Amino acid sequence: MNESKGGLSPEALSDAGPGEYIITLPGNIYALLGLERLPLNEAQRKLIELIMEAGARWLLRRIKVLDLIQFPNKLFILVRAPGPALIDLLEAIPHIERIDYNFQVAIPDPQPAPSGEASILTHETAEYLGFSEVHKDPRFGLGRGLRVGVVDTGIGPPRPGPIWPPFLEDPGDPNSRYRVVAFRDFTRAGQPEGPAYDDNGHGTAVAEIIASARIEGPDGKAYVGAAPMADLVGAKVLDSLGRGYAWNIISGIGWMMDRGVDVMNLSLGSDQNTDGSDPLSAAVDEAWAKGIVVVVAAGNSGKSRSGICNGTVGAPACAREAIKATATSGCKAGEEKVMGWASRPPTADGRKGPEFHMMAAPGLSIEMWDPRMRGKSGTSFAAPFVAGYALVVIQRLKRDGVAYGPDEVRAEMERHCKPLGYKERQGAAAGWCIEGWGRIDPLAAWSAEGAPAPSPLAPVVTVRVSIGGREIYSVRSEAKVGVEISAEPSSG
Repeated sequence: MNESKGGLSPEALSDAGPGEYIITLPGNIYALLGLERLPLNEAQRKLIELIMEAGARWLLRRIKVLDLIQFPNKLFILVRAPGPALIDLLEAIPHIERIDYNFQVAIPDPQPAPSGEASILTHETAEYLGFSEVHKDPRFGLGRGLRVGVVDTGIGPPRPGPIWPPFLEDPGDPNSRYRVVAFRDFTRAGQPEGPAYDDNGHGTAVAEIIASARIEGPDGKAYVGAAPMADLVGAKVLDSLGRGYAWNIISGIGWMMDRGVDVMNLSLGSDQNTDGSDPLSAAVDEAWAKGIVVVVAAGNSGKSRSGICNGTVGAPACAREAIKATATSGCKAGEEKVMGWASRPPTADGRKGPEFHMMAAPGLSIEMWDPRMRGKSGTSFAAPFVAGYALVVIQRLKRDGVAYGPDEVRAEMERHCKPLGYKERQGAAAGWCIEGWGRIDPLAAWSAEGAPAPSPLAPVVTVRVSIGGREIYSVRSEAKVGVEISAEPSSG
């Protein structure tokens, strides 16, 4: 889409089929149209009228507006239209940035464990990565005071109501505080906040990797998450089969942005390889701009195309700011390797190096307390370890009294990743597509002190101002470019 054909009449659309589309508008659209002083509901109604009337009056009879979500820098409108030909016509209307199908999103297909491969418990991976050492430091507080959002199939039991023991402060005491502090189901229209549940199990597995308290299973095995006392917020955006649509996820992100989360995890994806301006990737970047660190699973489609840099990542992993998680073999015998089924860049606009912001974490045969996803593999289960890594960095910056935002957190995470050697063995370009910045190292990040160094992507430059060869001002700063200004004194 995004190529307006024009010249279409209502008659030309008579054979088009129904469908849902997402219209993207600039966030300041009300000001652009002089509607900023109206009450919100009235402004929204007038906005729709103006957009439709700008195309043709008969559009009002052919398009049904289903929903609208306002973000700081974007406004998304969900519409039902009789077919793509009419949508192509709509794209020519002023202020409309783009129109997309309300495309399907799903959990990446969990990968089966290799034959004879033993599962690795979450607490074993936590120990391997260094989380367990971080847990010993009382200043980390096991993640207390931090809040993480899980945008997935839900959190907890298969039906609303019962508590889920790993998310109690004390799993042995059913009366202890339940750390799932907010939950809403976006797979059914009009649902208010309510008791958390998960009729699939995928989101619960993700949440357990991030924030399960230490708990023993019926088999006597112990499980623990990366930040065992962090609070959880759940947005159920995928159904019992792990499927949903872009609008579900955008809605969940918009709701979660106002729930005080420090980190948001999205272990879901699509086959839409974009330049990051699609509505789902744009919504992720809106959350980033709001001050939330967002982690997105890269996907499990790496073998669907040949080549190393094969462009198998899909939205929302095409977001420009979010951290993408690829999967490694973890603490298995032998050398740690990135899994071949993990999706890889580039995005449609060519991002595949450090600017793609990818890092690796174990995702092979991970075993959680919840048996529904036990022993499954995928970038879905690597992403929550990366989210836990972000929580460690945030708590460290708080510990040291350092002001921070998502950019600073991401830069610290990238700086302390452990390269796995792919850039040396296969060349820099291929290496970045495989391992990104390398495998996460929570203990190294926690052991660092003080303010973050300048971002590795933003070189320190010097800006100098001089007059007649004499420097009158100089400042060193982290920036994309350097500027030097000089002037000769006037002869008059």
